Amino acid sequence: MVAYAQNPTQDHKYSLRMDTPALPAGLVLVGDVPQVTITAIGSSDHMRAFDIQLRANPSLLHIKGNFSGTHVGKNDVPIRVNNADPTITVVAPSTISVTLDELGTTTLPVSIERVKALAPGFHEQTAATTVTPPNVRIDGPKSQLTGIQAVVLVEMDAYNSPGFNQPFSVVLWDQNKKPVTKSMTATPAQVTVKMVIQATGLQNTLAGLVLLATDPIDLTGAKADIVKTVTIRPPDGVTTNQKTAQVHVFISPIPGATPSSSP
Repeated sequence: MVAYAQNPTQDHKYSLRMDTPALPAGLVLVGDVPQVTITAIGSSDHMRAFDIQLRANPSLLHIKGNFSGTHVGKNDVPIRVNNADPTITVVAPSTISVTLDELGTTTLPVSIERVKALAPGFHEQTAATTVTPPNVRIDGPKSQLTGIQAVVLVEMDAYNSPGFNQPFSVVLWDQNKKPVTKSMTATPAQVTVKMVIQATGLQNTLAGLVLLATDPIDLTGAKADIVKTVTIRPPDGVTTNQKTAQVHVFISPIPGATPSSSP
């Protein structure tokens, strides 16, 4: 590689995740697929072009591991960096350390983790809440299946009456409620949660409120319209921003009726 003062040699470091490994039957990675730090070397012009290409097409530079002959426990896996740009020299470690375990399987019930709370005036009918299917199969490192929890996260403040019936992604937690690595999977990956939410208290009262009562108006002997200011009488637990209302009672003779003579 020949470089000049106006186009000096540069090196850039990149952190790359290994391609999804092809593991021997019955084995699984413990933890996420590892990342590898590599160094790309080239002239200033070539590195500038390489960076642009890599941003547009990340698969231009990727890493494969040779997992043949690996076993349960710690393994030093040979790796190879595939670089499609001949103007760039890549320097990378020859192996990477990974830990493998037997693939284990267990079945867990799915629980609902209620995030936040419903708005005031609403409550969940817990007896009507369902998760379908109620259980999922968990596959992952056999040594790490103990204490795993399968949950769905429901942000309760986003819902109100009458409730919802929709799918949620299953989240896997360890015993400390921390997300587990991608080496563990749930099947199915989604479940359907049905929840009935009802309005209670003031919300329920307001929902059924059509008319407001007032004090009665005495119409005895009235032959003409009556306009009176009366007190509003809302139901218990409800208040209004005004205490009185003006009521206009329209009075007219009944067509065809003859007024009775005064005694």
